[in-house]
Amino acid sequence: MKKITAILKEISGGKILDVATGRGTAIKTMQHSLKDYDEITGIDNSTKAVQVASQEFADEENVEIKQMDALNLDFADNTFDMVTIFNSLHHFYKLQETLTEMKRVLKPGGYFVISEMCCDEDQSDEQLTHVLLHHWWGEIDTRLGITHNKTYSSFEMENIIRSLGLKDHLNHKYSYPIEDPLDEKLISTYLSIIDPYVDRLKEHTDYDKLKSEGEELKKRLQSVGYAPARSIFYIGVKQGD
Repeated sequence: MKKITAILKEISGGKILDVATGRGTAIKTMQHSLKDYDEITGIDNSTKAVQVASQEFADEENVEIKQMDALNLDFADNTFDMVTIFNSLHHFYKLQETLTEMKRVLKPGGYFVISEMCCDEDQSDEQLTHVLLHHWWGEIDTRLGITHNKTYSSFEMENIIRSLGLKDHLNHKYSYPIEDPLDEKLISTYLSIIDPYVDRLKEHTDYDKLKSEGEELKKRLQSVGYAPARSIFYIGVKQGD
């Protein structure tokens, strides 16, 4: 993370758009990491996410949260100095169109920032627990009609990035360190998520299958442990129109 932090500390964010802002994690990252910025707009299609993020930043005049479809951004071309999307690429059913829309509202010379976990098999056993959990969550969400694709590999991520036609500024793989992958509190937190997550499918024909997979994931959490999967942090610069 030191390399990422050092690069961000050199960047003035200006006017920033954060897509799929969720609880506003990316907004906080930019606030604490950039050299400076003028204002940040976070957009999300979820009413609940917008409510949570709006409350989180209620006292900050230069942060605005809006409900908006990322496929149809309500902004003019070349509006923002920076656009960001963190850990959300797998939630878009029209990913390329979404990224193209983000690029449209980015000024030439502006920064396009992507952070996304990967599913490569060369990660540690604890990191692969995260990948397996994520894919299982995705299977359940998909059956509920929620777009939640499987995690991309590093190779797939590189292809997504290259398709944007940006000038590379940073392309770095990183992992958040975990001191103890079998930490009791950490494991308890993830164990407590599993049953409520799958129980939303009690009336579905695949419930028993996914319930059984959830039980196996519980055993893995307790025997192998958990650590955040390796991610890619990418910053590209939009070329002049």
